[in-house]
Amino acid sequence: MSTASLRLSPDRSQFFKYESVFLSCEDRQSDSAVWRLKRTDTQNITSEWRLKRTDIQNITSVWRLKRTDTQNITSECGRDAGAVILGMPVLPVMEGSGVTLRCWYRNKTTAKPSSGRPADFYKDGSLIGTESTGQMTIHSVYKSGEGFYKCNISGLGESPQSWMDVTDNNHPDTPSTTLPPSLPPYFYFALISVGISIFLLILGLCLWKKCKGSSEEDGREKRDKGQNQKESTKSAMVYIQELKSDIRDTQLLSVLESLRVSLNNNPVSWVQNFGHEGLALLLSLLRRLQEERDDNPNNGVKCQHEIIRCLKAFMNNKYGLKAMLDSAEGIPLLVRAINPRIPVMMTDAVKLLSAISILDHSDDLHERVLEAITVEAEKLDIERFQPLLTGMSKHNIALKAGCITLINALISRGEELDFRIHIRSELLRLGLKDQLTEVRLIENDELRLQLNVFEEQAEEDSEELRARLDDIRFEMEYPSGLMVPPD
Repeated sequence: MSTASLRLSPDRSQFFKYESVFLSCEDRQSDSAVWRLKRTDTQNITSEWRLKRTDIQNITSVWRLKRTDTQNITSECGRDAGAVILGMPVLPVMEGSGVTLRCWYRNKTTAKPSSGRPADFYKDGSLIGTESTGQMTIHSVYKSGEGFYKCNISGLGESPQSWMDVTDNNHPDTPSTTLPPSLPPYFYFALISVGISIFLLILGLCLWKKCKGSSEEDGREKRDKGQNQKESTKSAMVYIQELKSDIRDTQLLSVLESLRVSLNNNPVSWVQNFGHEGLALLLSLLRRLQEERDDNPNNGVKCQHEIIRCLKAFMNNKYGLKAMLDSAEGIPLLVRAINPRIPVMMTDAVKLLSAISILDHSDDLHERVLEAITVEAEKLDIERFQPLLTGMSKHNIALKAGCITLINALISRGEELDFRIHIRSELLRLGLKDQLTEVRLIENDELRLQLNVFEEQAEEDSEELRARLDDIRFEMEYPSGLMVPPD
């Protein structure tokens, strides 16, 4: 059986036309200096070449072999797409391992593949998620993950679909975990007997400790279990009545925590029963807590954060999300929760606003978020992006990532180049450049990803601006109707 394997770079099955692809052949068990490259086209016609093993084969637009030392092969590898393609590994994915899907688009200015714009990802025609960075990571893939995948970037188009193949863990390259065959048969029986004995001993000790446990601990576990069940089955109308009553401090916090559990654990029908009336009560309560100066501010802050968490659970379905977006004060109150003095609450608030900003909606939701940020800054007489910059200065990685995610969402959704440059310039003027310099020193995947998205988008906009300025300069030097002088 052949042990050779073909590697592609970039490692994906979809490519833009005229994009370069590099092939290499790997075979750890063969010393052969020559390897064969086969290609079968859509008409089942097979072509074959004998190539030097040390060569890296370059594939671009149509199959053509130049019999030279460089062995330059040009081809349409995978499938040629339009403006959008899906980046997904070509080879089968090992079961249980992670895989990253990335939505690429052709940069109109540079004609090079780019990514970083918000994208929707689909499996077998069903939406599986929307990512503001254009990149989705599936941390563990199983056989059920096999299927056709594609992505869509609003305003640019949809990629072709590609099949993801998942293989089990019994891969030929995986070292064998079986015992050496030279061991005598009785060794296996002895090993199994010892294993069973140890297992029974450990099990007996665990049962003994459990039986010896205090009855008070058992009673507390039973009470906690009963409380969780009670919270999940509690009527939505009961919560509405409790929120209407004038409860405060610890009692209010307890009701909100219980409500959050119910919103997370109950079906959508329960959320619909809680409905617009329950949402209006939560928003009214949040506004009251943000405006008043309580004698016990710590409880007030905890209640505000718990309301934000309730809103997150309420919005985790189409009904709740629509109700929140239909509310006139939903987004403004979330913006008021961008408070750097309360990093944990601010983290949840900016994540919710980021998710809202990248949604495809009849309204431009990123503009609604930006307008709410602007109005709140005018009330406080501060620069509108100052709270985000202050949040990034905190020693809280989750908050740093949340702030730059919201920044990327607001910039990337802008269709006009002037808008994107204006927002970016405003942020840089407030000190974003220094903040990003510090972020580069932090080893965190999410931060690194968001930083790359910001820099890629800034580079693309700079190239588009340069192209626009070149056009203007050309028009000024050679006005329309005048003949361009020959070179």
